[in-house]
Amino acid sequence: MSSLVRHFGHVVVVTAFLFNAAGAQQVSAAPVMALPNCLGKPEVRPTMVTFACADGNFSAEKLHWTSWGGSSAVANGVAQSNDCTPNCAAGKFHSYRIRVIISGRQTCPGGRPAYSSVTFAWPGANPGGTPYAMKFPCTSR
Repeated sequence: MSSLVRHFGHVVVVTAFLFNAAGAQQVSAAPVMALPNCLGKPEVRPTMVTFACADGNFSAEKLHWTSWGGSSAVANGVAQSNDCTPNCAAGKFHSYRIRVIISGRQTCPGGRPAYSSVTFAWPGANPGGTPYAMKFPCTSR
């Protein structure tokens, strides 16, 4: 009986070793697409995007992404825009509905895939202007 117990114990040890070795060789999932922020740091599904990085006078907040990870991603949210009247320091912020569409592809440091272009449009009351596109590099803007 002790021979059977020793044999069974060896089978358990070898089986556990094989399962651990197989688990250690698992390939990690591909990195998820991201969007660089003003400092170039990639963010996944950000809830806020600043368009005017130098002064913060234009941003999109409360973003709800309806898609992410494909060739493009779309979010709806609220734009905060400074009217800069009489100047930007004394201006008032106004809120508008905004649609943010991100697309393009780039590779950030460390091999992180990221979107490279952002287009925003106004699905409701338009504060002026047409849809506008801008680049979002993996470096500070």
